[in-house]
Amino acid sequence: MYFLLVISTQILAQSQDAVEYASFTFVDKEYHFGVIQEGEQVQNIFEFTNTSAMPLVIVNARGNCGCTVPEYPMEPIMPGDTSQIIVRFDSSKKTGRQKKSLLITANTDPEITIVNLIGLVMKDGSSKKVKRTLEEIEAEAFTLSINAETSVLSIDLTAYDSDAASIEIYNSFDQLKIKEENVSLVNVKKVDVSELSAGTYTVSIRMEDKHRITKQFVKL
Repeated sequence: MYFLLVISTQILAQSQDAVEYASFTFVDKEYHFGVIQEGEQVQNIFEFTNTSAMPLVIVNARGNCGCTVPEYPMEPIMPGDTSQIIVRFDSSKKTGRQKKSLLITANTDPEITIVNLIGLVMKDGSSKKVKRTLEEIEAEAFTLSINAETSVLSIDLTAYDSDAASIEIYNSFDQLKIKEENVSLVNVKKVDVSELSAGTYTVSIRMEDKHRITKQFVKL
């Protein structure tokens, strides 16, 4: 009986060792979208990389609040590939400091990974409330790249082709560090970020006072 118990334990241990899990790495698990006005809708982009040797399969992604709706890749993400989860946050009737969690279920260990959306929603003091809506934008068309040598940030949202945009760059404490208004997105926008210290920052683009799209970058 003791011999059979030992053999069974060894077989169970071997089967557990044989289980393989995928893993993924985000730019940052706390995504700071900056400061917005109550009623604005924000489209946030979480970028991640499959850092394992097997395909990553995201089974589900859900927000802990109905105001936070994710869109995640349905196809497996191959080892070394980068993908993204798009999250739309509706700030209607939400004021003050916000921290919304996104629960991602995948073939990882642990099974659930949590990332957070953090920012500040200022109360809209206008006498007439206007429901702002998020115009459909292909989030994949929004790309950032930074030149480590020149500290120039390239912002490419030319697919939107707007002449009435404002660009804000926030640090991880939601402090506004750079702001440019009346920016044209017809061409790739270049921003000098040499005065920023090393860290993670959020680029928030507000278009025609209707909606925002935000994305993070890391300055080394």
